[in-house]
Amino acid sequence: MFDSKSKLVKAVGYFIMGFFGLIIVISFGMPDFVSKLGLDNTTVAIVNGEKIHAFDYYRFRDRYKDLLSKESSDKQNMENTVFRNFIGEILILQKAKDLGIDATEERILRYIRGMQEFQNQATGRFDMERYRMILRQTNMSTVNFTKMVRNSLMKEDLFRYLQMGTAVSPDDINIEYTANNSKIQIKYAYLARNEMEKRFSGRINVTESEITEDLGKNPGELKDPNTDRLRIKDKLKKKKLDESIKGFVADLNSAVEKNGDFNMVADLLKGMTGESKVFKMGDEVLDNKGKEENPLTDISNSMVFRESCLSLKKGASSKVIESGAGLYIFTPVMLDVNLKKPGESDYASLERIIGYEMLDAITRNMMTSLSEKSKIVKNLKTD
Repeated sequence: MFDSKSKLVKAVGYFIMGFFGLIIVISFGMPDFVSKLGLDNTTVAIVNGEKIHAFDYYRFRDRYKDLLSKESSDKQNMENTVFRNFIGEILILQKAKDLGIDATEERILRYIRGMQEFQNQATGRFDMERYRMILRQTNMSTVNFTKMVRNSLMKEDLFRYLQMGTAVSPDDINIEYTANNSKIQIKYAYLARNEMEKRFSGRINVTESEITEDLGKNPGELKDPNTDRLRIKDKLKKKKLDESIKGFVADLNSAVEKNGDFNMVADLLKGMTGESKVFKMGDEVLDNKGKEENPLTDISNSMVFRESCLSLKKGASSKVIESGAGLYIFTPVMLDVNLKKPGESDYASLERIIGYEMLDAITRNMMTSLSEKSKIVKNLKTD
């Protein structure tokens, strides 16, 4: 490739080619390698450009030392979880800084002097010697301890501001109180799709002429001469079954509107019947058969159930619930819903619980957003 007779020119030429080849390999084949260039063992990660010192992680990990010291087949996953939690704390602190949240030196000092661990047992006042002794025992300098307290106060402020934005309305509390004190049970009837296939077998037969006609109308369906006719037969059979079920559902719903009696509609359905376990508003509906939990998911998730369960009279049939598995109808057999408002203590308790749930949801969404938008380079082997 290099025609020059000069060995120096050839060497330089090959060096340049090799150098650019290495850059290409590193840039496209080893992206994580590039991000870790210049890192040493004292840096466990880079989070959004901020280098995180190993000592900070090791102090964080010490909180879980009892858990991590136990012999377990899942120990590696625990290590990974601890590290992810640590990165999560870094992201929270970065978010706090972005929002201008910080702790003054005066507040940090006041917080430290008020910590129970540093109080003289006799006088109940801050004891400097005790403070120094405890820091020596924990192998922590005043600078690092002050940094830890500052971070703790910043996180505390951030979560307090988030909590201030989670207003719990009286309606939320009243609804939760009503739901917690409700008792509901339903009776249901169910007809499986494969049973409907048997019942409508006379309607869903597919003739050879129908298959030929469909192939003539849709030449694009021709793919494999050995399987085309069988595939088209299954397609036409499914179409006929869907149409038969649609007509059957219309007849059942018409019967519900005219009479509304559950037993009468169940006789038309001719399926199996059962009862749910007693449940509260908002809970998943479980079948009452057997000791194991058997969720009636198709009922719980249906709009028919959500919109009509509390308004149906006992013995009255719901409209048909359609699912891929089959058809359902239901009626309430127990509908104990107390609309009384909570007392003062219940109100305060529910306000706290709902507030914490709202804060938890906001925090989870915030952490998900921060993680997705952040650039994190891990320089610690926990995998």
